[in-house]
Amino acid sequence: MPNVALLAIESPWWLPRPSNGVASSIPFFESVARNHNAKQNTVNLYPATFFDAASLDAALLNLFQTHENYQLLWIGAHGHGERVSANQVDKVAALVRQHGKRVKGVILSACEGAAIGRIEQAMACDAESLEHDSFGPNWVLTYRHCVHWFSAALFETALLQGAASAYAAGGVTGRPRLLEMLAASAATFSLDGPFGLNPQGESVTLGETLRLWVRPQRAQQPEDATDELLDAIRTLQGQPAADW
Repeated sequence: MPNVALLAIESPWWLPRPSNGVASSIPFFESVARNHNAKQNTVNLYPATFFDAASLDAALLNLFQTHENYQLLWIGAHGHGERVSANQVDKVAALVRQHGKRVKGVILSACEGAAIGRIEQAMACDAESLEHDSFGPNWVLTYRHCVHWFSAALFETALLQGAASAYAAGGVTGRPRLLEMLAASAATFSLDGPFGLNPQGESVTLGETLRLWVRPQRAQQPEDATDELLDAIRTLQGQPAADW
């Protein structure tokens, strides 16, 4: 039986007329599942589409029902304008907190996802929930700024590839192991290369826009671990850690 479910919920990035064939990140994630399943069936991909807050909620509640031991949740949508609102992000966090007990990691692939709402609250839990060792997400990743679609799709595919490998082999709960897993997955990407744009339209790097929160198992609240992740990536790349 597969150990890992990739839950990929995507809003159309552009209207069909200007985007012939309709751009989608789902084919990237299909390659992750196929790569893992070449020798042993360990990963299943469950894609869904949403168009508004109601269909996003319905997609989440539907996909949480998969049978795998571990779930990795990816949500992709435009983050500016009216596409994803703070209320939607906060509702996603609440639904994950309430129903996503087997969701271990969350990627919000949305421009300015770190500024839209408080997606990291998907990890927050009360003392009663801590009695269950398997409770909810241990990491949430998103972006501070607007990001280039193709660059982000490749980066997130690498993260899901690494995370799927780690969870297929067993649980990943402690802070050092979480950072090691994510840093190893991201190490082939330059932190200093152009990755997006700030509100002034100026180019920003992956290192400037990336944002990570972690909640080690048995902890109640998420903690910002962005600087630790960037240092861990630079170490793997043989670069000196930045002076944060």
